[in-house]
Amino acid sequence: EPDEIFGIDLDDDGLNDFNFFNESFTTTVFYSDLANIRALFVGAFDTMQNGIIASLGYLSGGGGYTYFRPYPLDSGIIVGEMFNFYNDNYQTLAKIAYKTIDPEDALPGGKWYPWYGEDITNKFIGFRFIDEVESLHYGWIRCSVIDSGHTLIIHDYAYEMTQDNPIIAGDTISYVDINNHQSVANVVIYSTGQLISINCENKYFTNVNVIDMSGK
Repeated sequence: EPDEIFGIDLDDDGLNDFNFFNESFTTTVFYSDLANIRALFVGAFDTMQNGIIASLGYLSGGGGYTYFRPYPLDSGIIVGEMFNFYNDNYQTLAKIAYKTIDPEDALPGGKWYPWYGEDITNKFIGFRFIDEVESLHYGWIRCSVIDSGHTLIIHDYAYEMTQDNPIIAGDTISYVDINNHQSVANVVIYSTGQLISINCENKYFTNVNVIDMSGK
């Protein structure tokens, strides 16, 4: 709700690794117009190596500044080293600016904002964090944004216990990488539980043989 803060301390060291903010404030926007802002933020804290999967942008106005917009990941996305992770403390999930001279002139922002009335519920924030023994872990936080981008719900979260191992968004079964001994380009093979997944970018790659330990 407005002006509330929530933090997650994954390694129980007394310091939050990730914090969420629901804030309202007044600032200047484009062309120096004054506006009232309602915004949902998430940030990585505790160590510079903690990070959130996001896009990076830059605005040249007002002296110039860099901003970050976390992605609302779908269930099943692999969270791992293939993504860019950013450590900024205030990364914009969703915001809307109401100009004081014309409150009907609202400027939305953020990838978690329902620009066209989308259902932004049960999406995932992908993250990485360093634990108390300096091991790297990947994880996800399942969230929903409702009330036209004004309210954030944090449902649950998980991280992979095995260091440096990816995790699948929404899953709580350990990810197992399967070596591709034939070195076929652009093929990623992995399993979670009893499910084997093969991601292949080559549309001509159509024959798959699965053989168990006994040779069957």
